[in-house]
Amino acid sequence: LRQRDPALWGSLATLRQAPAAAAGELACQLLGILEIRLDGVLLDRWPRRKAKLVLAALLIYPRGLAQEALAELLSRGEASDAALTTVHVNVSELRRVLQPALKKGEESRYVKLVGDRYVLDAARLAGVDVAAFDAAMREADGLKAGQPDQAEGAYERALAGYRGNLLDEKFFEGYFDEERESLRQRAVKALGWLASRYNRQRRPAEVERALTRMIALAPCEEEAYLDLMDHHLAQDRPELARQAYWDARRALKQQLGLAPGEELEAAFRALPN
Repeated sequence: LRQRDPALWGSLATLRQAPAAAAGELACQLLGILEIRLDGVLLDRWPRRKAKLVLAALLIYPRGLAQEALAELLSRGEASDAALTTVHVNVSELRRVLQPALKKGEESRYVKLVGDRYVLDAARLAGVDVAAFDAAMREADGLKAGQPDQAEGAYERALAGYRGNLLDEKFFEGYFDEERESLRQRAVKALGWLASRYNRQRRPAEVERALTRMIALAPCEEEAYLDLMDHHLAQDRPELARQAYWDARRALKQQLGLAPGEELEAAFRALPN
């Protein structure tokens, strides 16, 4: 064959020397609704829903979690023998979801047991939005004092990937509450910093976008409404300032059963007719 068809022989030789195809990579989005894609294909079949919970936990904690910690998470309580069994069952199910051809006794490419901790193999992760958000936020936090231009870009990059609050769907209610609130507060704080910067630079459209998004993420925090009212007044739009007040009043009533505070009421009374 080498003499009859050198080109074909060369192709076969190249194939023999080529490395084996890499295992599928996972792209994971946890901000907003959970989306897991394996080589670009959405994984939307979860025979055991708690397997999805295990995956979310391992993505949020990339250093891994001990079996007891996962047991407490899945059972919402103590790591009993029954809860530990639930962990083993759902880890096995997760491994099969990620690697359907996995045989009994074969090591998973994705979910490893290292000592007493389950971890995801980082080499199989094409991207995790929570990790990207955290990295960009840390970069911005370190830059904002001395290099505000670069900090602005890093904050904007972080917020561009913030599709919504962490695992913002009914199935995850009651899980990861502290982590969800921490990420939300970081996003709100970044938006506040950007709004102030845009305002100093006389960029009204960006100011309004930042404050509006800030209110969407934190609908009961009155400071954002006050800033938005001030912004509308500076743009000679008192009718929009008035609307911001009524939006605040409605959100406070619906979500907290409270009336606006004295500062917000005073700002409303001071609006021109």
